[in-house]
Parts: sequence; C-alpha cells; structure tokens
Amino acid sequence: SSGINAEYGDKDCVTYDQYAAKIKSNLDISNETDSLQGVFNAFDHMSDGFLTVSKIKGVLSNLGISFPESEIQMIVNQIGTDGRISFDQFQTLMLNTEDSL
Repeated sequence: SSGINAEYGDKDCVTYDQYAAKIKSNLDISNETDSLQGVFNAFDHMSDGFLTVSKIKGVLSNLGISFPESEIQMIVNQIGTDGRISFDQFQTLMLNTEDSL
C-alpha cells in the first residue's frame, strides 16, 4: 500500500488531525496567512470562497489520499456552517492543528 494509509498501518482511515498535519507537512505550510490562503485556494477550485465535501474529496483523491466521504462530511459539519468551510474557519483549524504526527 502506498500514500498516507501506509504511514498509518494500512488503516481504512486516518484522523483529521493526522490528515491536516500530513497536508501541512507535504505543502510546507507555515503559520502565515498567505501560505494558508494558497492551500485553501488549491481546494477551492471554483474560487467561491468555500470548501465543500466534494471539493475536499476531489483534492484528496488527486493527492492519492483515501479518506471516507462520511468522515469529510463530519469534519465539514463540525468546522463549517451550512455544509461548507470558509477561509477563516480553515485558517483557525490549520493553525490549531498539531504540526507533528
């Protein structure tokens, strides 16, 4: 097995903190707003200012990361409002996620 699942013992899924930390380490994200905006924009391919389950799932799939849609939905519901995540919500989440796994 390859990708993120291999790093976590071939489990069916990883926790969101593990996922966020992995994305941060892969993209060399610092705590600067501009860096986070760039990552947010990569997920927000429609440039409407929000992340949705389908946008997140599409980017993860393109990165070769297997993440159950139900888990993505749970994260979006916990962090966002109205089924979507704004940049401010994304920034708060990323800045409060542990840097190490």
